[in-house]
Amino acid sequence: MSSRRRERALLVQPQAPGHRDPALAEEFADLARSAGAEVLTVVEARVERPSASHYLGSGKVEELKGYCEAAEVDVVLVNARLSPVQERNLSDDLGCRVIDRVGLILDIFALRAASADGKLQVELAQLKHSATRLTGKGKAMDSQRGGSIGLRGPGETALETDRRLIRARIEALEKRLERIEVQRTQMRRARARNELPRVALVGYTNAGKSTLFN
Repeated sequence: MSSRRRERALLVQPQAPGHRDPALAEEFADLARSAGAEVLTVVEARVERPSASHYLGSGKVEELKGYCEAAEVDVVLVNARLSPVQERNLSDDLGCRVIDRVGLILDIFALRAASADGKLQVELAQLKHSATRLTGKGKAMDSQRGGSIGLRGPGETALETDRRLIRARIEALEKRLERIEVQRTQMRRARARNELPRVALVGYTNAGKSTLFN
């Protein structure tokens, strides 16, 4: 049985003028590999004032587009927090998926989550992150947004269906997590009555906290 092909990833490391830090790119590459990506290369991008539409300048976008086409890149990972518009525009121009730092870290959390409530929390965070990034294709689909008459049931667009399902799932997860929190509060009170010690394990992303804990 063959293993699943690792996604070919191009990493983009924004750099403020006069503040180049190779450690940032190395750390981001480690995160990408933790998510199962094959890191092809890391491209540094000088960002003095992020573009509202793409975060990166037009010249850098063209450079990345050429590399994506030549190297058959599956996904571009940007070591910055992108707005939904920036992420969508970059994806359209580069011709492949674009994921920002938040999306990558959430993906790693999803891979590493072991407890039931941990998995629920990660799924909730992913849904909230992706909900603002849903988009339709063309003005015709955009004009059908908002639950217009005749489009609120089976006849609604795929985009509206996705949004409706995500909203419903978010509500269900929030209710389940509320119940879990009530149970945890009761358990904490019981431990306090029994005077059991409490320990917190704190560490950076991908530092091995779960391994140490287990």
